[in-house]
Amino acid sequence: MRSIANDLRALVEVSTLTYEGHIIRETVPVGATLVRPEDTSSPTSTVAVHYHP
Repeated sequence: MRSIANDLRALVEVSTLTYEGHIIRETVPVGATLVRPEDTSSPTSTVAVHYHP
């Protein structure tokens, strides 16, 4: 997961957006949670990412 997050960070780091002649630098917050089959869901959970190595 760390490798994927680092790849995304590097891609965003070199990306720019031009709007009305102005260069805008972007940032993207990235987060992930590993879950196990025995974990239970919570009413406040909105997304679960399942990782299978």
